[in-house]
Amino acid sequence: LLYAENRWYYTVTEVQQHTLDQFLPRKDAHIGLLELLGPILAAGAWPGFLPNRNWTAYIDNQGTLGSLMKGSSLPDDLDRLVGALWMYLAGFSCDLFVERVESKSNVADAPTRLEYSFVSMLGATFTAPAWPVWSGDLWLS
Repeated sequence: LLYAENRWYYTVTEVQQHTLDQFLPRKDAHIGLLELLGPILAAGAWPGFLPNRNWTAYIDNQGTLGSLMKGSSLPDDLDRLVGALWMYLAGFSCDLFVERVESKSNVADAPTRLEYSFVSMLGATFTAPAWPVWSGDLWLS
């Protein structure tokens, strides 16, 4: 979900197997990486709102929140994504502020569960999902 210029927008997409195959093996079903893909998807879907803006991303995953706040992470795959996101945003002179939100209060999760009543209530406009070009191959850069 995005709130900008007094309007609500939303996008939703399924993470492709090609993307999942790039992640290093872990025992947590890649939940931290999947949570990080939310802000990356938002940056790709709405690049027109990024230049010279302050942006707040509400995150319900402690590991992802910490990685975004630090600008790095110990696992190489997560570290590459966090670094690439920060570099991408820097190119727009965009400042990212991350804030913790309780999982049950995270309205952005609803469309990922195919629940759209909240987005309908907001009158949110659908935006076709788009990933930043750099997010297509995690190990290229």
